[in-house]
Amino acid sequence: MKALIKESPTADPGPATLRLGQGTWEVFYAPHIASLSSTLGTRFHPIRYILDGDQIVSNVFYSSSLAQEGWLSSSGRLFSNAADTVEVAFDKFWIDVGSTKLRPTMLEGSAGMKGAVDTVVNSVGRMAFFPQFAVFPVKYLDDDMAVFSFPPLNDSLIAVRKVQ
Repeated sequence: MKALIKESPTADPGPATLRLGQGTWEVFYAPHIASLSSTLGTRFHPIRYILDGDQIVSNVFYSSSLAQEGWLSSSGRLFSNAADTVEVAFDKFWIDVGSTKLRPTMLEGSAGMKGAVDTVVNSVGRMAFFPQFAVFPVKYLDDDMAVFSFPPLNDSLIAVRKVQ
């Protein structure tokens, strides 16, 4: 990964992420997530990011013998305030139980039990989201792949590839 990072072809990868990053990306390397998965006994895969303009949606499939399976999702805005960094500001959070139940967005104001669950999950997600942990130095960026670091975990690297 270090050799790849040294060969990054993109100048100012922070702002360039908004231009080159349009589409759907999937995580293929994230050792800290693999470690968390084994600790919790829950698998988190696939992890996808969809970028449309400056809007970002994150969908994470989880499976566990205790929690069954489903999708953890969030949406918000992606922006760059520095030449080599992107920031995410998630403001909506929802969960879909079951492998085929993924909603592309949270249904705001929906009635019934699903609406009540969305309200609770969104409230908890907003309280648990810390903007200071959502700043990611971009280490490598091209049309098909990106590598960024997660500073709160000793700059643990996360690599994504474009899938659509």
